[in-house]
Amino acid sequence: MFARILFKSFRGRDSRQVVAFFAVVIAAAVASTLFTIRADAGAKINVELRAYGANLVLVPAEAENQRTLSVREVMAYPWPASSDTLHGLAPVLYGVVHLIADSAVSTPPAVVALGADFGAIRRVNSFWEIKPALNELRENEVLAGQAAARKLGLSIGQSIRLRAPSANASGNFRLAGIVSTGENEDDQIILSLQALQQLLDSPDRATLVMASLKGGPAVVEKIVADISQRLAGVKAKPVRKIAESEAHVLQILTLLMTIVTVFTVIVATLCLGATMTALIVERQQEVGVMKALGAESRHVARLVAAELILLGLSGGVAGYGVGLFFAEVISKNVFNTYAAIRLEILPAVLILALGISLVAAVFPLRRALQIEPTIALRGE
Repeated sequence: MFARILFKSFRGRDSRQVVAFFAVVIAAAVASTLFTIRADAGAKINVELRAYGANLVLVPAEAENQRTLSVREVMAYPWPASSDTLHGLAPVLYGVVHLIADSAVSTPPAVVALGADFGAIRRVNSFWEIKPALNELRENEVLAGQAAARKLGLSIGQSIRLRAPSANASGNFRLAGIVSTGENEDDQIILSLQALQQLLDSPDRATLVMASLKGGPAVVEKIVADISQRLAGVKAKPVRKIAESEAHVLQILTLLMTIVTVFTVIVATLCLGATMTALIVERQQEVGVMKALGAESRHVARLVAAELILLGLSGGVAGYGVGLFFAEVISKNVFNTYAAIRLEILPAVLILALGISLVAAVFPLRRALQIEPTIALRGE
C-alpha cells in the first residue's frame, strides 16, 4: 500500500518533479566533477611541473670538503624503481674548458662545459629547446647554448676543439645543435658526461646530481631524510620553489573547488526546498484525505521523506555520471589526459545528494504535518 501511494505521488506532477530532480542532479554533477578533478589534480600537476626541471639536487656535503660527488655511489642509492615516483636522474659535471674554433686565435675563449647523459638530462629538463631536434648526443658531439653560440660565432655542423687547461687534455667535437633554456645553459657548452670526465681527468665524478621526483613535497622530503642517513658525503637539497609551487597550486585549487561546491549545494537545496514546498501545497487535499482516513503524522512524514530519498538517490547517480563526463572533458582540455574513473567518489556524491534532499525536506515536511484534514477537505 505504501509503495502504491509513493508511486502515485510521482504521477501527475511531472514538471515539478523534473525541476526537483534536476536540482539534485546539478549539485551532484558539480560535486562529482570537482571531486574527480581534485583527485587527479595532484598527480597531473606534479607531472606538469616535472617538465620544469629537478625538484631535488644532490651536492657534496660541506663537512666532507669535496667539490664533486661519486656518480657510482649516488646511483647505487636505492632510488624508487617505479617510474611513477622517479621521473629522471641526471649526474652533471661542470668544468671550464677553452674552445678552439679557429686555430688562428692565439687565446681561445674560456667557456663553462656541462657534462651529462643526454637522455637523462633531457628527461629532467624536458623544457629545453634544441635545434635541430636530437634523440641522442654522440661522444664526439656537443651542444652550444644559444648565447654562447652567438658570442663565439658557432654554427651547427662546425668542428671545434675543447681543451681542459686543468688536465692538459683536449678533444675534437662536432657542434650538433643549439640549445635554448632561458637559464645558465644558454652560456655553456654541453657534451656527454663521459667525454667531459675524460677531458677533466675526473672519472666517476659529478658536480651535482639532478633528480626529478613525482608524488609531491612529501615524497621529496622523505627521500631527503633517507639520503642524509645513507650517504654521508652527500647533501640532498629540495628545490623549494618548485615544491612550494605545487603545494600552493593544490591549495588554491582545493579552496576554489570547495567554494564552488558549497555554493552549488546551497542553491540546489533552496531550489529543491521551494519545489517540494510547492508540491506539498498542491497536495493539501491529498494529505488531508490521508489524515481523515486515519493516517498519522509519522505516516505523512515517512511518505515525504521516501519521495525525497528517491529523488536524492536517483539524482545522485545521474549527477555522478554527468559529473564524470564533464571531468573527462575538462581533464582532456587542461591536462591533455583523461581523468581516472573513481567509483569511490560515488558514495560521497550519493551522501551529498541525500543530504541536500533531507535538508530541503525540513520546511515542506513541517508544512505537511501542519495540514488539518477538515480545512484541507474544504479546499481552504
